[in-house]
Amino acid sequence: MSTGAIIGIVIAVIVVVAVVVVASAEMRRSRLRRQFGPEYDRLVEKHGSKKKADAWKFISWAAGKQYENLVGQQVGWSSVPAGKRASTYQNPDYLAQAKAFAAPTEAAINSADPRDPGVQPRPAIGIQFVDIPEFTDLGTQVSQYVSSAIAGQMTVNQALKRGQRLAQDVAERYQSRQQG
Repeated sequence: MSTGAIIGIVIAVIVVVAVVVVASAEMRRSRLRRQFGPEYDRLVEKHGSKKKADAWKFISWAAGKQYENLVGQQVGWSSVPAGKRASTYQNPDYLAQAKAFAAPTEAAINSADPRDPGVQPRPAIGIQFVDIPEFTDLGTQVSQYVSSAIAGQMTVNQALKRGQRLAQDVAERYQSRQQG
């Protein structure tokens, strides 16, 4: 597996983790809003609206076409995170460079059932798999950084830099195992 592909996978992991963290925070906010009513909204507006807006701005960018175009132009179209957007599989630049795996990946995604993803029962609906032993730990650590940024304990830029550093370490360890 090329370094670009590994970096693409790691970037996809970071985006997925960020989306999961933001979605779980939104579910928590909804529960608190139901429990405390208008008082909750007043407190959020008073103490956290800027951080919330910044987090949503980042998630929107990271999940959008602009991010894919940036990765495609800067790193290479075959490094664009596979499976993140349906529109990826309509992009001629991506299809030209990822032709070896684009069609099988799209077919696998389209045939997967998130309610029944495997042979063992799952605690939650969803499908995600990366065959790197450090994947789970990386996801946990990056989600903690994203949560810290959302909570205002660090900036989004600090969270991204720390997450990227971790992802690069994982990629380097994986690559050295593949070469050694």
